[in-house]
Amino acid sequence: MKLLMEVKPNQNMKAAEMAYWLNEEMARVLDEKTFRALTDPIELKRADHLVKSHT
Repeated sequence: MKLLMEVKPNQNMKAAEMAYWLNEEMARVLDEKTFRALTDPIELKRADHLVKSHT
């Protein structure tokens, strides 16, 4: 959360556009169903790689 709140653009971006992107990202993070749909496949793939590396 701190990273999202203190992010600085590396190009010229209007405040309204920065707010738009921040709000869009926060909507994804705060909606558990959407967040899990985006992150669960990644988590499962990482877990599978971890298991394979230790067997």
